[in-house]
Amino acid sequence: MLINTKIFVQQNNIHKNRKQKVTLDYSDELIFYKLLDQNIESGKTVTITFPNEKIEKDSGLYKRIACCANGEDFFDQMVSLAKTAIDAYRNFATRNIFGLWKDNKNLTLRMLYQAYKVDYAFDNKTGTYFILLAPNGEGSDSKAWMSLA
Repeated sequence: MLINTKIFVQQNNIHKNRKQKVTLDYSDELIFYKLLDQNIESGKTVTITFPNEKIEKDSGLYKRIACCANGEDFFDQMVSLAKTAIDAYRNFATRNIFGLWKDNKNLTLRMLYQAYKVDYAFDNKTGTYFILLAPNGEGSDSKAWMSLA
């Protein structure tokens, strides 16, 4: 069984950094998603500001928000997880190591975002919409996971 220590590291980071707030301006660029993923992994509360536009269902931000604890209905999450499992099995059967690596990376990212909750709001002062990604719990100060690394 593979245990991804990123999940344990994130819980420890949430315990230390959950009160730190970071604001990012939405962009459908790779650098935006890298910064977002790094801040989620480091356990910070993230505010994403964006213009009054509809977020496309196939955008990276929508896919990440859907992985949050309250981001998508339970049934939809189960269907998405089943699709990931089918893709992983297909890659295993065809001995596609790069496909398996990509599936593992996507599953890890889903689990990291699962530790967060999402809220949508409008700021009257600035006239902008924003998405608030906040840790769903207190995290853990235990470092017992370090023996796994």
